[in-house]
Amino acid sequence: MIAAVISLALGFILGTAYFVLLRANTQLFATSGSWRNAALLYAVRLILTVGALWLIAQAGAAALLASLAGFLVARSIMLTRLIFRHD
Repeated sequence: MIAAVISLALGFILGTAYFVLLRANTQLFATSGSWRNAALLYAVRLILTVGALWLIAQAGAAALLASLAGFLVARSIMLTRLIFRHD
């Protein structure tokens, strides 16, 4: 039970980091940012996510499912913040 809660929290942190980096990556691609910086940030985001999920998967299927649930919760929160943002 405790491992599932820890995995859920790790998935949430991972998801939040992923979507924050995705936003920064999108800004680099959309503006006059360097394509090299954008490609580097993309690679870092991908390696971080795959590596973290692989490490979590070593703890078992339950831990991986819990972390993916946390990742999806972070996604929902980030999308809600983006939709209801008042800039």
